[in-house]
Amino acid sequence: MEAYGFDPDPSFTARHNAMIQLGNLPLWSYRSKATNLAFHDLTKDRSLPPTTSCLLGLGSKFIPTPLKTTSKKDMEQNISRFYRDICLAAHFAHSWSDEDKPQKLPSKLRVASNWQPPAPNQELYSRTMSFMRAVENALRGRTAMPNLLPQQQALLSSFQTSTEYVFPHADKGLGLCGILYESYCQDALRNHLLVEKDYRRLSKEEAWSLANAAHKSIMDWLHSYRRLLSDDAYSYIYKKTNDNLESPFGFFYTMYKLHKQKDKDGNYPTRPVCSDCASITHALGKWVDEQLQPIFRSQRTYFKNSYELKLLLSKMRLTGRRYSFFKYDAVAMYVNINTDACLDELSKYLRDANTRAKFPHYDPDMLLEAIEL
Repeated sequence: MEAYGFDPDPSFTARHNAMIQLGNLPLWSYRSKATNLAFHDLTKDRSLPPTTSCLLGLGSKFIPTPLKTTSKKDMEQNISRFYRDICLAAHFAHSWSDEDKPQKLPSKLRVASNWQPPAPNQELYSRTMSFMRAVENALRGRTAMPNLLPQQQALLSSFQTSTEYVFPHADKGLGLCGILYESYCQDALRNHLLVEKDYRRLSKEEAWSLANAAHKSIMDWLHSYRRLLSDDAYSYIYKKTNDNLESPFGFFYTMYKLHKQKDKDGNYPTRPVCSDCASITHALGKWVDEQLQPIFRSQRTYFKNSYELKLLLSKMRLTGRRYSFFKYDAVAMYVNINTDACLDELSKYLRDANTRAKFPHYDPDMLLEAIEL
């Protein structure tokens, strides 16, 4: 029952049991069954239940249906947000003509505002109220049709409370993996964190000391270059940096490279990921990214994604036999970058007169100091 989600009758043949289970299968599950499931059991003894692939193979973006459909109470916050968006659009509708609209996308570095604009004109207000009432009246909060079978729901509940397994992503979008928590930690330590030439272990006191020093440096940077920052960028960096001081560190995790060869002990290599979301330097990093993006996108070697690379290659017309197409892979690239040499080259490029003439939106001293932080 635990392994396959049903209890077969030993007095029946396997075919008879299969027919019973097929007959008990809900129609929605039979008609909308996923066919391209991607899940990899990396436990040494394959200790995960066989039906795990039918659940986690759906992917991490699969959303189980809640017990109840959306009710009027559930939509209160969304309805309020919708009304505010309508008021904002109406309030600023005539702020500029088509010729005056900004040519570039607005900066994402801004603190969300709680300002409530005035109500729109009577006709728009009446139409908006009628639409909102119609939406609210259509929301009954009925019992929802599940999109998981009972055995899948039971398995999901057991995984949510289990501390024995973890389910990391595989590299290159190859789906979820299942592995023992202890094995996951051992792989991360062996492949990355215990490699002394790449990583350094800090005590808790040392880590907090560095975090507080980074906070002070960012505050000093804000004070020094306040006149060059927009009000939105200054407010965003100041608020987010102070908010993140409570928990200033990033998060480290690994993804398994299933497309690579196993080592001699039968272990897959892993890709380390250091997420700095909500870290002490995150807000400043977003500002640096906005400053560098226009420069980055103008480089001859830039292409947006693999699809765009395919389009570029398909336009090439190569004749003869004097051409070669090759690829290469960097091992531990980021931890092996010479930071001082990199900053020297960046400084030369960003201070170059031609670069400054082409991209006048940044101040070299200000940007380079932020990058160093």
